Amino acid sequence: MSPAFLTTTLTLLCLLFTLPAEAATVEISRLPAKVGLNQTLVFEAKVIMEDGESEVSAADLKVKNATVQGPSFRTQQELRIVNFNTSRIRSTVVSWSIRPKELGNLKIGPAKFVVAGQTIQTQSVSIEVVNATQTAQRRRPRSIFDIFDMGQRLVPQAFPEAGPELQLEKAPNPIAFLRAIPSKRELIVGESVLVSVYAYGSRGPFQNLTGLSDPEVDDMLTWSVVDGAAQETPRTTTIDDQEFLILKMREFLFVPLSTGEKIIGSLDTVIRGNGRSYPAQGSSFGMKLISPPLELTVGPAPEGPSRPDNFVEGTVGHFTLKSEVSPRSLEVGDFAEVRISIQGRGRLPSQLPLPEVPGIEWNPPTIRKDHSEVIQGELRGEKSLTYLIEAKETGRIELGNLQLSYFDPKKGKYSQARTSLGSLLVTAATQDDRLGALPHSSSSPAKTAESSSLPRVDEKGTGLSKLEPQHKAATLRRPPLWPFKSSFWILVLSFPGVAGLTLFARRLFHLGAHYRNRAQEKKRPQTQKQLALALDAGDMKLSLKYLDRLLNEKLETLVKAPVGGLGSETLRRTLENAGFPPHDVQQWLEFKDKINANRFGTAQDDPSLLLKELNRLATRKVAR
Repeated sequence: MSPAFLTTTLTLLCLLFTLPAEAATVEISRLPAKVGLNQTLVFEAKVIMEDGESEVSAADLKVKNATVQGPSFRTQQELRIVNFNTSRIRSTVVSWSIRPKELGNLKIGPAKFVVAGQTIQTQSVSIEVVNATQTAQRRRPRSIFDIFDMGQRLVPQAFPEAGPELQLEKAPNPIAFLRAIPSKRELIVGESVLVSVYAYGSRGPFQNLTGLSDPEVDDMLTWSVVDGAAQETPRTTTIDDQEFLILKMREFLFVPLSTGEKIIGSLDTVIRGNGRSYPAQGSSFGMKLISPPLELTVGPAPEGPSRPDNFVEGTVGHFTLKSEVSPRSLEVGDFAEVRISIQGRGRLPSQLPLPEVPGIEWNPPTIRKDHSEVIQGELRGEKSLTYLIEAKETGRIELGNLQLSYFDPKKGKYSQARTSLGSLLVTAATQDDRLGALPHSSSSPAKTAESSSLPRVDEKGTGLSKLEPQHKAATLRRPPLWPFKSSFWILVLSFPGVAGLTLFARRLFHLGAHYRNRAQEKKRPQTQKQLALALDAGDMKLSLKYLDRLLNEKLETLVKAPVGGLGSETLRRTLENAGFPPHDVQQWLEFKDKINANRFGTAQDDPSLLLKELNRLATRKVAR
């Protein structure tokens, strides 16, 4: 080996090891276009180091005509997947609190950072400072890289004062507490009550880590209205000379199904603040808050002379009815279809009081559509019912009116929704219709037998089922299955016949399996497909949503019971009753908590790894 070659090699190695590390990148959070005078805004910058080892040793921000507090530092870890390669990146988020002192244009920056001995500088940002009355008091838009972190940016001075319903004379806990406030405590069966859940904190901004548990209720329907505090504007209030930040966690809507004293169970969540402002109590993640149970008194609808005789207990709200009858002309024994649409506010009834009409027989209804949702704190929905009525007599039959009596709690009185069904023209069945179903034969009908009623479709193709009237039909002798019985059995029992039947049966089996698989594929829930699309798109929030839904579906398949909306203790009892070992029950509950920590907290696990863990848990349970 020549000395020149060694010299060249050593020189290249020295250059390789003395090359500077890859420079860090900086992401700046979005700022509003306008800010009010003397209002506080937060400027955040995220310094990302590709090597994952360096740290920000110094940071400086230049702002004129404003009061600047900071900087404050916090570290984050992110999991990135690029071309199926997984890498964990460590970053530092640096934030300043800025309060402008003069109207006009406010120039923020540039911000400078020192990382591994190198200085990184960002571009400056300009916003307009206006009077506080010209800008709405609202939350600063969230950072594109910090989905769940709320508490670091919440500044109590920038938020409006809480209303009287949120103020208290004494705090249950001087540090933080959880409070559930119902819209009413006395109601009637079927009347909805809105329960708002708020978290109070006295030691500055805080963030929700695990989301809010679902309450346990008895004989009540439940709807979740607001899921997560990111959709609500924080408030401030003073309790015992301490300033509390108030954040709405969620809203629930309950509809009682029976009378008596109803208990809405406690709710819990875990919060964390800056540093050690909120101590870890009751949870290793942070401070656990538990709300006291709520007691509601549920009574029957008011009695009195104004109460209709056909009123059904629980029909509370405001409703409208629409109807459609087809066909209007039919023969005796035929069926007409009555479609009823119920719309309105409140819990929709499942059946209606039907008019008693001579010559008409009503069959049980079929529910075609049933959709309810909470809009602006009220339960609204639409339901479609389909009745089949059979005509028993000829002539023009008046069907009368459909009436739905309900109690309107807003007006405090009973009302009725009604719709007219019109009339039907029923004619006698013709002789051709009676004999049209008989097979053609020249033999004399010496013996008679009563024919069965068979459904058929009318000439207009409306798909309405009709029943043929019963009549005496001629009993006809059917031709034999094979003209020569002995030859038939000889052919079947011979070897070629047996082989042919075997191949034919195998073919039918494979065809049946093919169509069964196709039917199962069509009926298979779309959750896994939606989860796969979300994973391919890299949408972490949507992936975690469908992953939580898939978790509930797998648990429901294993325990043969619904598990959506159950609290931790109720879910534990459900799994134990289904025969899950205690170790498996604990693992399922821990995995559920991990999903909640990723959806509503600051955890950032890889959704694809969570999916593998979920499949492993489900497979192990199936194997046992």
